Amino acid sequence: MREPLSMATPRVEIVDLDDGARVMRSRIPLGGVPDTIFSWLDRWAAERPDAAFVTEPVPKAQRRVLTYAAARAEVERLASDLALRGVAPGDRVVLAVPNSIRHLLWGLAVMRRGAVYVPMAPQYIGPGHDQDKLLGLLDMLDPALVVCPPGRCPAVPARWASADLASLDASAGAASSVAVPPVPGPDAIAKILLTSGSTGLPKPVPYPHRLMTAAMVMTLQVWTFVHDEPPVLLDWLPWNHAFGGTANLHLVLASGGTLHIDAGGPSPSGVEATLADVAVLRPNLFFAVPATLDLVRQRLEDDERSRTFFSSVRMIFSAGAALSADTYDALKRLADRCGYPVVITSGWGGTETGPGATLLQVTDGGPGWIGTPLPGVEVKLSPEAGKFHSLVRGPNVFSGYWGPASRPDAFDTEGFYRTGDAVCLVDPARPELGLRFDGRLADDFKLANGTWVDYARVRTGFLEALEGRVVDLVVGLPDGPALAALAWTADGEPLPTSSVDEALARYNAAAPRPSERIVALGTLRTPPTAEEVGSKGQLRPTEVRRARRGEFDALLGSRTPA
Repeated sequence: MREPLSMATPRVEIVDLDDGARVMRSRIPLGGVPDTIFSWLDRWAAERPDAAFVTEPVPKAQRRVLTYAAARAEVERLASDLALRGVAPGDRVVLAVPNSIRHLLWGLAVMRRGAVYVPMAPQYIGPGHDQDKLLGLLDMLDPALVVCPPGRCPAVPARWASADLASLDASAGAASSVAVPPVPGPDAIAKILLTSGSTGLPKPVPYPHRLMTAAMVMTLQVWTFVHDEPPVLLDWLPWNHAFGGTANLHLVLASGGTLHIDAGGPSPSGVEATLADVAVLRPNLFFAVPATLDLVRQRLEDDERSRTFFSSVRMIFSAGAALSADTYDALKRLADRCGYPVVITSGWGGTETGPGATLLQVTDGGPGWIGTPLPGVEVKLSPEAGKFHSLVRGPNVFSGYWGPASRPDAFDTEGFYRTGDAVCLVDPARPELGLRFDGRLADDFKLANGTWVDYARVRTGFLEALEGRVVDLVVGLPDGPALAALAWTADGEPLPTSSVDEALARYNAAAPRPSERIVALGTLRTPPTAEEVGSKGQLRPTEVRRARRGEFDALLGSRTPA
């Protein structure tokens, strides 16, 4: 039996406030924080110069490898090249290209120059893109340079300089007459990340250099195992999001590990490619969103695949949405069956929190558990609409949206960021067990009779009652007479009437309130559209209810409330 991963023992305190709110904080003091991430690059280039930092798949070859020494030298060269091109400190440089070694090097070089790296989803500039949204983003960012995928630069209006990644590489000089720029200061803006934009134009979140290093030091203080066993990741998560491009990439950089860029992704065929690479590249950590883990666990029912996966993967980290109890239990069962117990863990935060605010530090948690505040972080639990709204303050939390997108109402009077998420204590008598995710406040709604529906609780309870028969579901409708659900099955075929009736009876018998009982379930034959799915693979309930109002109305019209 292999030794369990070592983590810091959670130590927390809770302070009750006069207004009924409570503040939870870690009693572990935040350690020393480097000024920039380049301190880590310099260290590993000196101590592990030939170690693989990042690898990427190459046609007809095994892997292209970027070592720490090569990365440092190339970043210095490209930073000088950017200075020669006239990119000044503070200028924004947009990289709207997929994850790759060249993307990584140019992104690091932008920050090394003292300019602002803006990773943007390639879809914003890809075929069929929304030109008005692209124009809105470019107007807001006013970049000095936009780096495009091949053939997509004509989409960028001429008033902004643009170049595709290949031509940018080709025109970068072998040597530059411009001296290497000084290392930027810790308070300079290093990166701007764009939120998902599900409710309008994406909001720009600025990351100063020290915010990024503070966020990673917090994680290293909790995940002490990385000091003994450097992380090896196989990861497709896009770098234009904080999970993949900040949390995962910086975890590898800070601890001298290796990131293998995954040729797979969050689709059935993509997961097949991922599992094939797991067998070869042997990652010890596996980071994914719940939608991907749902696909993975289905394929790990095969004993040989399961043994291969769990013989190297020692921890599965799920974020972006709550992992279902079915998937959590199945992964635990599969790992135990192979004789390789695995830690399934999670955390919580958002783009605005760098991105982590809490991490689960116990190895025997459960689905929905998000852990305790990281060192230096305070989480305020503020009563709102029958739940506890979570607000966050700490050196990893942004100070406001960039430029004209700034919103003073994003913070309360004490400087806590309003996340919009609800949380609760796993066990009030044992605060060291931490918090549990309790849904998005915006997902909750009222029925026509004025009663509130706890969306996360209803959805989770009904999924459990369906016992894995559906892939996912959405509950509605706001202002309706009762609740109905629309679900997707793996094959798109409707569930047998007997199975539906059995699941409805099982769920409704345990429903905590009459207003949360479900009167009908419908099966959707068409998959969710791009607008109905968030960037992390999770459904957007509000968008599904808007787009499929007719299906909900038909279900509710055919049944009367119980």
